[in-house]
Amino acid sequence: MQVNETILREGAALFGANTATLHSLGGMDGAVYTYTRDGKGYILKFVPTAEDNLPVIVEKWDFVNYLAEHGVSVSRPVMSRNGQLVERMQDGDQVYAVFQAEKAPGKHVDGRHTAEYNAGLFREWGRTMGKMHALTQNYTGGKHIGDWRGEVHFMTGWCPDEAVREKWRVMEAYLSTLPQPCDAYGLIHNDLHPHNFLVDRGRITVIDFDVCNHHWFTTDIGIALFHAAWMGYGGDQDPNAFLPGFYARFMEGYTEENTLDSFWLQQVGRFVDYRRLLMFSVFSNEWPEARQPWQQQTLDHWRQGILADQPVVETLQ
Repeated sequence: MQVNETILREGAALFGANTATLHSLGGMDGAVYTYTRDGKGYILKFVPTAEDNLPVIVEKWDFVNYLAEHGVSVSRPVMSRNGQLVERMQDGDQVYAVFQAEKAPGKHVDGRHTAEYNAGLFREWGRTMGKMHALTQNYTGGKHIGDWRGEVHFMTGWCPDEAVREKWRVMEAYLSTLPQPCDAYGLIHNDLHPHNFLVDRGRITVIDFDVCNHHWFTTDIGIALFHAAWMGYGGDQDPNAFLPGFYARFMEGYTEENTLDSFWLQQVGRFVDYRRLLMFSVFSNEWPEARQPWQQQTLDHWRQGILADQPVVETLQ
C-alpha cells in the first residue's frame, strides 16, 4: 500500500528517520519500511486503522515491549521522539498507527535443509515459546485485545465453505468446555511459526505480533506442530513420521521455561486440528481463484481431513 508523502515524512521524523533513507518492504496490512541509522537497522510501519482499534495496537506493542524487557528475543519496539510506542496520524478520514522496532538479526529457516532446521532449532523454538507463556501469566495489560471467541466467530463467518463452517461450530462447542486458568491461558503470540521468527547462530528472534490474542497456551503449541507438519523435514512430508520427534525436542525446550498440566498436553492434538481449520479459512480467501495446482491440492487435502474428522497427526508419542 502507499502512504501519503506528507504522512510518510512526518511519521518517519517522529521516529528519527529520514524518508530518503527508507526502503519499502511492501506489506499487506500496512506500509513497511526498513532503514539504517548509526549502523543499526530499524523497521518502520504505517498501519491504517479505525480509531477504536488504536488501543489494541498500543497494547499489543506494549506486550512486545514487556517480553523484551524480561529477556525474550523479539524485534524490540523503539519509542518515538515523543516517548510513545505508537503514534497516531491522520490523512483526511484515514487514521494511521505508526510504530518502529529494531530490525531482527538472522534469516528465516528452510525446512528442506536439516543443517538449520534440526533438533537444536526445535528445542530453541519450544524454549522461546515456553518463556513467553511463563511471562504472560504475570502480564496485566492487554484489556482491549480480543480472545479466542472473536477469532472463532470471525473465521466461521469468513470461511466460504458451509460444511467446514459447521466444523467451526463443533470446534467452538469443544473450546467452550475448557477452563481458562492463568497457568494455561493468557495473551499469546498466536502465529509463532517459522515465517514469524528469524534465526541467527541458533538464536530465535520473534517478529509479527499482529494477531496476538487471549488464547490457550496449547494454541501456540498446536500452531508450531501444524506448521512443522506442513513444512516436513528434509523433504519428508509424512507428519506421523516426523512430528513425534519434533514434538519431543520442542517440548524439551518448552519445559525448560514453562510447565503445563498433563490435561493440556492431552489437548494438543485438538489444537493442531484447530490450526488446520483456521488455515483452510484463511487461504480459501487469500489464495486467488486461479490457484496454483499445489494450492488447490493443499486446500483439498485440508478439507478432506476436516470433514472426515481425521486428525492432522495420529499420535505424538
